[in-house]
Amino acid sequence: MEQTTSSRINPIDSDLEKINTFIQKKDIDYPIIQDKKGLIAAQFGVTAYPTLVLITWTSKKVVYVQVGVPADLKESIISILETEH
Repeated sequence: MEQTTSSRINPIDSDLEKINTFIQKKDIDYPIIQDKKGLIAAQFGVTAYPTLVLITWTSKKVVYVQVGVPADLKESIISILETEH
């Protein structure tokens, strides 16, 4: 399976104190990228939130886009990553 990493893009909240409180409350251990102007979201065609975009580590290509949170999200991601290997 290809090496993966996780990060989240926050296009909504600009209040850093609010974001830091959320990170601590949810015990988040991955980076949250601020996208106040929506430039990153636009680059990947994101039009709704939440949207998951999987990008391969080595080829840097988008292999999966999911709008919303499906019940089988974990299984879908594992299957996609195994297919891309």
